[in-house]
Amino acid sequence: ASDATRQWNDAKGGELASARVAAISDSEVTLLTDAGRTLNVSFAELSDSDLAFLRRQIDARQSDLAQQQRAESRLAEKSR
Repeated sequence: ASDATRQWNDAKGGELASARVAAISDSEVTLLTDAGRTLNVSFAELSDSDLAFLRRQIDARQSDLAQQQRAESRLAEKSR
């Protein structure tokens, strides 16, 4: 998953902000700009490329969590 700042655009191609993902909920993403400003943007407002980026981020984080859970399970097995 990437924590890098990137340019975000609205569904019509206009620029929203240069920011990084701070949080993702069921209906929106919270972006954090380099200036420290937060923006809550609904998925419906985002460009297709930004939505695709978010899908990749979610998939990567889910994969990381699954890998962490497997490692913790192995550790628990060894400690028995």
